[in-house]
Amino acid sequence: MLLRGGGHSWRSVRRTGLRSYLLVRTMTSGRPPSTLAQSTLYRADAIVLRHRDLGEADRVLTLFTAEHGKLRVSVRGARRPKSRLGGHLEPLTRASVQIARGRTLDVVTQAQAVEVFHTARANFLTLLHGLHMAELVDRFTQEQEPQEELFSLLLEALRRLDGGHRADSLARAFEIQVLSWAGFQPVLDRCASCDADVNGSRGQQAFSAQLGGLLCSSCASRQPGWTRQIPRGTVRDLQALQREGLDGAASLSMNEDSLAELEALLRWYLRYILEVPLDTAAILDRVRAASS
Repeated sequence: MLLRGGGHSWRSVRRTGLRSYLLVRTMTSGRPPSTLAQSTLYRADAIVLRHRDLGEADRVLTLFTAEHGKLRVSVRGARRPKSRLGGHLEPLTRASVQIARGRTLDVVTQAQAVEVFHTARANFLTLLHGLHMAELVDRFTQEQEPQEELFSLLLEALRRLDGGHRADSLARAFEIQVLSWAGFQPVLDRCASCDADVNGSRGQQAFSAQLGGLLCSSCASRQPGWTRQIPRGTVRDLQALQREGLDGAASLSMNEDSLAELEALLRWYLRYILEVPLDTAAILDRVRAASS
């Protein structure tokens, strides 16, 4: 699956912050708004992004739905051993849910798991990569803004993860697709500053997080901060994943060093855009360190 995102204005992002930028982008996208304000009881096809405990037995879920975008809802008694709902609403589960309007949080009244992704859950590292994808969707979306393309992308990525696709390369492809969807697709075919051709460059190339792409040697020497050198092979991997979407994760042959370089670059780039580190990235680092 391949998503196409719109352009972006880096100055406006740094001036207003990512959340304000994404809100304005959504308001001007032409997508129909959610109809939740008109409903007292509604249904949704949802993927559970995360949850947290509330009180003695309840939970607050962050759902990503096809119909209404991201929702924060409560599940009463979800942590009780005999709860009829809790087992259907674990993170990364796709479920059909019925939700009632509440005073502060809407309340899940019915839930039926549709896809559980048992194989992906069986391996802890694979599960963490799935949770990483879920965190990216959470960070890049506003509540109650329908994003059907992004819902389909996340669902397809989880299905491939469950089908045995290599988790780290799939996660990199997913990151690039989310960046493209959000309007932050890296500029890889020309200098992001002066539009000069950079395809003939050899060896290391400069990448600017601030400008969102590659720099020619002239512009790289004048670009302070948030610039790093990356191998030409990493640029080719980026271009392939950007061009081929999730299919590229299966077709590309990347060794461990190439994947590590690509992960480091995209994590650094996402850190600049989001202005905070990703929680799942830190957990992945600790798990890898413990197993090495």
